[in-house]
Amino acid sequence: MDSAEMPPRTLKESAEMPPRTLKEIEVGTSTTTNSPDRDKERKGKLNMRKLKNLTDEFEFLSNKFKGGMPKCVRNRLMRLETVINVKTAIYEEALKNA
Repeated sequence: MDSAEMPPRTLKESAEMPPRTLKEIEVGTSTTTNSPDRDKERKGKLNMRKLKNLTDEFEFLSNKFKGGMPKCVRNRLMRLETVINVKTAIYEEALKNA
């Protein structure tokens, strides 16, 4: 039976049902962790910060995780690196034109 064909559940019925796992909820949606839209949104937020703060955070995380590094930290460092490169290119272009 498709979810569109199912009658709406009452509050009591839904309380008796076991909770769905995160994987069941997020499969096939844009809320998964590897979403390019989410990565773009995070880069946009990083782009609003000052270049000095970005480089300080990059150095801090690089020094803190010398050996093994969790995937989330590797992803954060990659995002920081791309935003730093874009910002430095913008500043260099602005200095050339000034």
